[in-house]
Amino acid sequence: MNETLNVIAKRYSCRDFKSEMPSDEQLWAIAEAAIQAPSGMNRQAWRVIVVKDKMLMQDMESEGMSYLASMEDKSSYNRIMARGGRLFYGAPCIIVVPIDPTQYGPALID
Repeated sequence: MNETLNVIAKRYSCRDFKSEMPSDEQLWAIAEAAIQAPSGMNRQAWRVIVVKDKMLMQDMESEGMSYLASMEDKSSYNRIMARGGRLFYGAPCIIVVPIDPTQYGPALID
């Protein structure tokens, strides 16, 4: 198996984070890697936003949990509640890739 497939096969979803903030250099490298992803028709319609503001993250988490709680299908909400009720699992920062629903079709699929 080649190295890329090895990395993909061995990845896991982390739900336990250190409280220390990654360095700006590390966050920049992650954001740079994200924008290298291929996109439909090479439109590259994404933005990568690094959020380090704790209050903003708390607001986003509250809004996200409220949205999940309001859904008819409560499975996602219940799963997160069973894991401590934290949408971002206490991560010191988050990376947001917003989607503009008015964009041309391939951008929505990306």
